[in-house]
Amino acid sequence: MKFSKLVFAAVIFIATTSTFAQDTEKDSHSLKLGVPQVALLDIESTAAKAISLKATAPTEAGEKVEFNQSNSDLWLNYSSIVGNESSRAITVQITDGDVPSGIDLTVSANKYEGDGEGTMGEIAEKSIVLNNKKATNIIKGIGSAYTGNGAKNGHNLTYRITQSEDKDAYANLNFDESTTLTITYTLSDN
Repeated sequence: MKFSKLVFAAVIFIATTSTFAQDTEKDSHSLKLGVPQVALLDIESTAAKAISLKATAPTEAGEKVEFNQSNSDLWLNYSSIVGNESSRAITVQITDGDVPSGIDLTVSANKYEGDGEGTMGEIAEKSIVLNNKKATNIIKGIGSAYTGNGAKNGHNLTYRITQSEDKDAYANLNFDESTTLTITYTLSDN
């Protein structure tokens, strides 16, 4: 009887050990990681987002109006996360209003500066004439990047007005054509 109790205890011990042996020393589970698609753009200013450019009136009879005004108060900020082998561009265009006759309005973006990182875009080599309302790339080749937020981060914008090079440009000047324009920047996939 003692022997049968001992055998019974041994069988129980072996069965218990076998049960624990079926569990492994490691286990696993799945973990889903996600990176969001991001395409955000805004305009920041060192002064105000509404800017004004005016020609300088002469102080002596016989002199011409001077178109020598520029403004560099505005900064383009963006955040972008792109997919494989893709990039984004920023276009600029007038979406409301018309540039007065005899005047050219141009804008240029300066090279990136600020506290961001990533694949910053390449700026257009020449100033963009905005008179025709056509959407034109001002920055292209933006990858996954962020510029930093606020003025002094991103791409500084410089607006200029000049007398048009068109024939009779000065003769076409008309103070009744002074106007307010809406200029729109759009960040989109290439």
